[in-house]
Amino acid sequence: MTNTNILYLVRHGSRFDYDNPDRWSKVSSLPSVLSTDPPLNHFGFRQAELTGAFLHSDVSLEEETFRKSGIPFTTRCLSSLYQRVLQTARPFASYHNLLISPEPGILEYGHHYNTLGEPEDSIIQTFPEVDLDYTPYTPLRSVDWKASSRTREDGISYLRRILHFHRTYSSDVEVRNTVDVLFSHAASSSLVAALTGVALDEVGTFAPCGIFKLRREGGGEWKVERWGRDNEHSLGGGGDKGGMTRPWGYDQGKRDYKEMWRRARELEFETKPLYHLVPKSSWETVPPGGTYEPPTYQQDGFTHLTSCPSHLLPVGNRFYREPRGEEWVCLEIDVGRISEGLEVKYEPAAPVGENKGEGGDMEGEEATLFPHLYGRIEKDAVRNVLQVFREEDGTFKEIKGIEG
Repeated sequence: MTNTNILYLVRHGSRFDYDNPDRWSKVSSLPSVLSTDPPLNHFGFRQAELTGAFLHSDVSLEEETFRKSGIPFTTRCLSSLYQRVLQTARPFASYHNLLISPEPGILEYGHHYNTLGEPEDSIIQTFPEVDLDYTPYTPLRSVDWKASSRTREDGISYLRRILHFHRTYSSDVEVRNTVDVLFSHAASSSLVAALTGVALDEVGTFAPCGIFKLRREGGGEWKVERWGRDNEHSLGGGGDKGGMTRPWGYDQGKRDYKEMWRRARELEFETKPLYHLVPKSSWETVPPGGTYEPPTYQQDGFTHLTSCPSHLLPVGNRFYREPRGEEWVCLEIDVGRISEGLEVKYEPAAPVGENKGEGGDMEGEEATLFPHLYGRIEKDAVRNVLQVFREEDGTFKEIKGIEG
C-alpha cells in the first residue's frame, strides 16, 4: 500500500501596517515591539476565520477518506512564528483541535536573525496553543544558511532555507500518511517550486489567505491541486477587501529572483565535497563556530582545496612530510554550508606559499583547475574530519574513508 501526503500552504491574512502605516510606525517605535511583526487588521481576522472554517471542512474530508480505508494518518498545523501568521493559523487549529507547531523553516523572507526563531514567553502567553515539544525541520540558526555576521537574512539564504525545509520535510513524511497545513508568508510560494519543480516565476501569485494544496502518492512527484492565487473562500463572495495586502509572486518586483533561485539551488544541492589537509593540533584549537586560517592564507589570499580525493596523498607527500611525527587530519567540506559572501573559484594551479604549486609534478595536473576558497575554513562547513595515517618516515599512507 502506498503512502499519501497532503499539504496545504496558506498565506496569512491582511496586515495592519499596510492599511495603517502611520499608526504602526508609532507603535513599532516602542522598544518591546518588533517592527517587522505587525498583526492582522480587522479584515485579516475575518479572512482567518473563514479560511479556518474552509480548511477544517476540506481537511476533514481527506481524513474521512483515510478512516474509511482503515489507513493510519497524522494531521498537523505548522506555522511561522510571526503573529499575523499565528493569528491566521489559530482558527483552523481551534476548529480542528490541534496544537500549532512552530516551524522556523517557513519564517518570512528577509527575516531578522535572533528574532522569532523559537517560541518566547511573550508568544506562548499570547498563543498558548503553540506546541513547545515540536522539533522543527529547519532550526533557524542551522549552519546551512547562516549569513556570517549579518543581522538580516539575504534572499539567497532565505531560498536555501526553503530548499532545506523541502528536503527534510519531504523525506520525513514519505514513509507515512500525512495531512499537514502550513501557515506562512507570500514568499513561501517558493516551497511549491521546490516541491514540484515548477519554475519559481511560474508558481503565480499568493493571495492573502490564499491556499496551495498539493498531494503526493507513494513518494512520487508532488502535484498541485489548488493554486495560491485563489482566496475566494475568505472574501465572502466579494472582491479584494483587504486593503493594501495584495497577492504577490516571484514574477513581480525588481529583484532577479530567477538568478537567486538558481544560486540557492546550486549551493543547497551541491553534494560533491571539497577537501583540505590540516595538522590535527591546529584544527583542534578552532572553537565551535570558528574559522581555521591556513599558514599560507595571508600570502596567497585564499585557501587551497581539492575536489579530487586522489590528489590528497600526493599533496601531503609533496608538501607536508616534515615534521615526521605530526598528526594530520583531512577536512571534508560541504560546499552548501559555506556562508554567503565567501566564494569558491576553480582556477589554475597556484603557489602554496613559497612552494611551486598545487599541481607540482603530479601526472596530468598541468591542466587541472583547483578550487580556491576566498575565505577561511568555517568549522560549521566541515561535515567530516577524517583520520590520516602516516609512515614513520612521514609518508602519507592512507586517509580513513577515502580510497586511492
